[in-house]
Amino acid sequence: MAAQDSSPLPTSIVRGLTDKLVERRKGAALELERMVKDLVMINDYSQIKQVVSVLVHDFTLSSSANTRKGGLVGLAATAIALGRPSIGMHLPELVQPVLTCFDDPDARVRYYACESLYNISKVARGAVLVFFNSAFDGLCKLSSDSDSNVRYGAELLDRLMKDIVSENPHFDIDNFIILLRDRIYTQDAFARQFLVTWISFLDSVPDIHIHEHVPEFIDGLFCILGDQRKEIRRMTEDALGELLREIERHSSSVRFEAMANILAVHCQSEDKCIQFTALTWMKTFLSLAQRSMMVFTSNILVSILPCVAYDNDKTHIRDVAVSVNDRLKKLITPEDDEDFLTDQTATPPTTSSDTLVVPSQRHGVPPTTTITPSPNSQQSQVTMGHTGSAPLTTSTPAPLSSSPTSTTTTSDTQDTPPTSKQQDSPKLGRPIGKQASQSPNLSRKSDTDQEGVGGGGEGKGEEGVAPQLPEPRLHLLAVLGVLIPHMKFTLPETRMETLRWLMWLHQQLPKRVYLQAGNLFPALLEMLTDLNDRVVCMALHAIAILSTSRACLDLPPSLTTPTIHETTPTKTKSSSHSKSPATHSIPAATGSDGGQKVMRLTPCPSNNYFRLFIVELLKMFDRDNRILLDRKGNFIVRQLCVYVDAHAVYCTLAEILNSEENLAFASLMVQVLNQILFTSTELYGLRLQLQLLETPESWSLFTTLYRSWCHNPVATIALCLLSQNYKHSSDLVQKFVNIEITAGTLKEIDKLVQLLESPIFAFLRLQLLDPSQHAALVRTLYGLLMLLPQSTAFSTLKERLGCVPPAVSEHSSKSSDKHKRKTPSNVSFSDLLQHFVSVQQRHSQTRRKNASHLYKGNTTGMIR
Repeated sequence: MAAQDSSPLPTSIVRGLTDKLVERRKGAALELERMVKDLVMINDYSQIKQVVSVLVHDFTLSSSANTRKGGLVGLAATAIALGRPSIGMHLPELVQPVLTCFDDPDARVRYYACESLYNISKVARGAVLVFFNSAFDGLCKLSSDSDSNVRYGAELLDRLMKDIVSENPHFDIDNFIILLRDRIYTQDAFARQFLVTWISFLDSVPDIHIHEHVPEFIDGLFCILGDQRKEIRRMTEDALGELLREIERHSSSVRFEAMANILAVHCQSEDKCIQFTALTWMKTFLSLAQRSMMVFTSNILVSILPCVAYDNDKTHIRDVAVSVNDRLKKLITPEDDEDFLTDQTATPPTTSSDTLVVPSQRHGVPPTTTITPSPNSQQSQVTMGHTGSAPLTTSTPAPLSSSPTSTTTTSDTQDTPPTSKQQDSPKLGRPIGKQASQSPNLSRKSDTDQEGVGGGGEGKGEEGVAPQLPEPRLHLLAVLGVLIPHMKFTLPETRMETLRWLMWLHQQLPKRVYLQAGNLFPALLEMLTDLNDRVVCMALHAIAILSTSRACLDLPPSLTTPTIHETTPTKTKSSSHSKSPATHSIPAATGSDGGQKVMRLTPCPSNNYFRLFIVELLKMFDRDNRILLDRKGNFIVRQLCVYVDAHAVYCTLAEILNSEENLAFASLMVQVLNQILFTSTELYGLRLQLQLLETPESWSLFTTLYRSWCHNPVATIALCLLSQNYKHSSDLVQKFVNIEITAGTLKEIDKLVQLLESPIFAFLRLQLLDPSQHAALVRTLYGLLMLLPQSTAFSTLKERLGCVPPAVSEHSSKSSDKHKRKTPSNVSFSDLLQHFVSVQQRHSQTRRKNASHLYKGNTTGMIR
């Protein structure tokens, strides 16, 4: 300490300030205050400066805790004595040593530092804000001090600081936001409370527009919302609620684009409170920002699709997610369909600033699919993650495959909160592997730049300056990159919602979606194996819409030329797969689906996808020991006829099966299709056409079906009986002489006899009342009776024929085979019969060939 004779402080004051007793320090402080006031009155500021210097260097920097306490008390007394008019010139010397003592190892010294700065600030008021950064930093630390007295002192100082800030219209909010952003990710409970109270306070000050800076700290605030302490959660929830109301009041100055992806992160939180709050914010953003949010559609979808399937204790989250989902759909308008060329030349988002990594998903689905622009555009790949499907491209009708493959790429999930530098670049869309166990992951980023799938890197402003946004536009490739993997989601409601989205996109953007149809089909075909029948129905509806779309008529020919090649090896090899689709001029009809009327679609002659779909469907039926055919074949075909005109469905199936090289499979498919034709209510109109044969179209239907039905002789007879071509059915029965009658054939005849007793063939049974006019029908039935062994079916048919009355006369019997219906000139029953014989000969040759191979194999085994 300086020598007493040269010190500006009297000995009594020095002794009192360094005394251990609090009362003596207070007395010395009062004496020092009177002395400084006297110096102020005579304007002896140099002497005051010496007093302050002694208090700083000889007291606050002392190694003795009591001395440091005395120095802090002395500085506070000096500030009080100086008063507001004179404190300004000494404020740096008074405040800096006090702030230094905030980090003192002695808790009592830290408390005295809070008390000292409180008194100094009370005098200086707005002038002390020059030191706000350091004071705020110190208060943030002291708010979580281990000593309760220090926390109390810091709380009093904090209240005073807030009062001063509210009085000052020139408070530097930008500077404060930097401080807040650097501390918002603290894990300390007291520090979190401190920060939340400051956010709430600044939000309540009319002259401070904190809503303009929400993107800088919103992520951290949501992290605090996840705190396990109820008091902190309540405070944070209230703060977020007030901020959202402030945003609603000042929406024109809010940077929604800077918060969209941050909210998308927290919409997937495991914490129900965080998830619900984030979804509520997202719903409000979609209402306020409207189409400017459309560039974030893919990110929002990643967040909300899993939520639409919530139940039990998460129904409130599901309800909000459904509302967000509906509002997001409404942003997409038919005008966006004119951007179909931009899908061809879309610039991929840069991986440095436009990749959003989504957090761990609970139900195991890769969040995004890699979508590649057309090779003609010579653009680099748009990486949006990956699904089990083939890579999506913007090329025109691609080959369909139900078993696609792809390359797996994974990246680590960021678990730690980002630094302030990291917060400037949210990332969107990383490659994700195809394993079903992997899940969407989002990394938190606080971003001031626009971000979105395919929106990338362009238009970013200088630091602190809002970027110039491009015209809002839907990035379809990115959206499909999210929808496709969610078609494999664990919960069926989410899978169904992805299909609803796909159908909505086609309704609003038919041309753009049509150009991606070939890439969508692999995932849609795979959904036909789903265990949930509602999912299968909706997948068939989506397939029907895409495969019958007429959007191709509005596209340039260069974009609609199909590229057909086999991508998945299968057992089925059909020469008809590469043929052009047949044109069927059938008017649209209506069907029913679960009690609701559904407009049946008619394939467009220029859209080759319907035929490609039928080809792939038959391949799926033929693979894996025909498990799908056995379990869901009947259901799939029936439902397909609900959504697409049954005439078109059956004609396309028949044309492909007619050229099928796998004869055993062709025979089985005809058997299945024949059973559906005769028993399904969805095909009533088709049966009626075949029964009456009144139009050229119905005759064309008959001949088309007949040529493929020849793979199954019993089905062929059933078709002729339904169409009342009894003379030809009688001729077919006679050809059974040259057909190998197997146990399977007898079973089919047994089923046919049962079918003849059903209401469908009531007209046929009534015709038996006039055997003279329908002698060929009687011969056909007797022929079937002769083929049957004496069984239940034999007895049933015998009894039925026993009820037939005798013919009226010989003359009428001779004229009975005259067909009252006029057969078109282009229908030759002799040619049809020859085709039947030819097909059955091919079947016989195949059976003999297979039997020969089997015999040789058995003989070789015996020799060995």
